[in-house]
Amino acid sequence: MSNLNDKESNRVKYFNAQILYMKGQLDEAIEILDQMLNENPKNTEYLLTKANYCFVADKFYEAEETFLKAFKLKGNVKTFPTYLRLGYIFLARKAWGDARAVLAKSCEMKPNSSISWLGLGIACLRTGEFSEGEQALNQANLYDPLNSEIWGYLALLCLTDGGRVVQAHQAIREMLKCEIKNNTLLEELADKLNNISKNEDAKTLYKKILENYQANNVPISSNPGDIYCKIGKLYHNEDNLKEARRFYSEALNYLENESEKERIEYILSEIRNAIELAAINGN
Repeated sequence: MSNLNDKESNRVKYFNAQILYMKGQLDEAIEILDQMLNENPKNTEYLLTKANYCFVADKFYEAEETFLKAFKLKGNVKTFPTYLRLGYIFLARKAWGDARAVLAKSCEMKPNSSISWLGLGIACLRTGEFSEGEQALNQANLYDPLNSEIWGYLALLCLTDGGRVVQAHQAIREMLKCEIKNNTLLEELADKLNNISKNEDAKTLYKKILENYQANNVPISSNPGDIYCKIGKLYHNEDNLKEARRFYSEALNYLENESEKERIEYILSEIRNAIELAAINGN
């Protein structure tokens, strides 16, 4: 009777954890699963559920640890979804070699999975295996041609592997058609374009980052003020002083570092003086 009561109690707890997860209360859901695992540490269902919840909560180290515990137990836990999640955990942790190995396995298990090929392509890009990375990204693109991140990473690979600017530009054009929301990828692409003086493309991507941030509340890995400064500098280098002033001025609303704010204020004073001098000279 006691055993039946324990099983019923666990079912209720597990159901409650799922409800909390659906409500977005991830920490509370994980706490319940931890309690259950204290009593049943070798329950693979609980382990995999906790690992998935930790993954969604961006608790990547805990998710990895929990997945690996499940892998060591007997049972059919080495499934495609498990390999896929673990591969993306390694990507998030920048463990590129581990990500490559695990995602290659997920591609074998489900060859038509665009997200597996995308992950493998990213891992190969980061390890410098550009040919393999391009093959994987092209495969991903074949299965999901409207995925903006696939186009974005193809562009990044082209820029990284020998500066294939024309191909990168084509991929960026397709990426923007698909409404890219990944601001981290956008900033990496924009910085690379900025470094090779592809100013118009760089400005387009920096402005897309700000659009995502303002309209869709998509987070920016750096301070929004840094993006405004990068755009301001591009306009400044082109002697478009009015646009440079506009973006530098907006940057001051976001910058937190006092020395950086002072630097931008000094640049703005120089721009104002240059604009006034041009007006006096009739330019």
